Amino acid sequence: MSDKVKAPAYLWYPKDYLADANTVLMTLEEEGAYRRLLDYCWLEGSIPGDMRAMGRLCKGLSPEEMSEVWKAIEPCFRKRGNRWVHPRLEIEKKKQRANREAKSKAGKLGSEARWGKEKNGTAIDVPMAKNAFAVASTVTTTDKTNTSVKRYSYSDDFQKVWEIHPKGPKKQASDEYKKAMKAELVDRSELISALQGYVQTFGDGFNGQHLFRWIRDRRWEEAAKPSGLARSNIIVGGKEIVR
Repeated sequence: MSDKVKAPAYLWYPKDYLADANTVLMTLEEEGAYRRLLDYCWLEGSIPGDMRAMGRLCKGLSPEEMSEVWKAIEPCFRKRGNRWVHPRLEIEKKKQRANREAKSKAGKLGSEARWGKEKNGTAIDVPMAKNAFAVASTVTTTDKTNTSVKRYSYSDDFQKVWEIHPKGPKKQASDEYKKAMKAELVDRSELISALQGYVQTFGDGFNGQHLFRWIRDRRWEEAAKPSGLARSNIIVGGKEIVR
């Protein structure tokens, strides 16, 4: 896209303008013509070299009038072919162009970081499952340099437990299950039996506690209680309200 579209405005520096040796002695007529030519030069990149065309840009000055005014203005411009350019505007255009390119690059990098793209432009693919928590058995993540792959695997034993009550963060539930099995807090068959009873007690539409909390709080121990429910829970309308 051209600078005419990209940069419709430019910064104005009053201190520099008022202190410039070429502008400080200009008459109001000369200064007015100079400001109009600056604007045209910014929009078009240059101004015409002949006095007739230049005079039309300055509110219809005749070639003779423009020639007189141009004597004070000419030192501010530089000749390029048959047209005139303004050195300071050329610098400002380069600054704006560099600033746009830097912002565009930063925006692209930010977008890639947000959407998990690698340097080669490929995105990390995380498989989706039927519900928000029951993701595929193996989740793959890739580091920024794409030089190594880390995998989190779910054991077959845990998968069977998860199928009974797939509620809450799956990885946390798997971690709690591993802890319980490693510490020999409960026999696996006992845990499964207690969990099945926990789910079946309330039938279809049962919400219940997240699996990782159920394991962490050793809820399987409640299966041995005569009431079948923990004292901390209450029954409302035939449904268990879990802490």
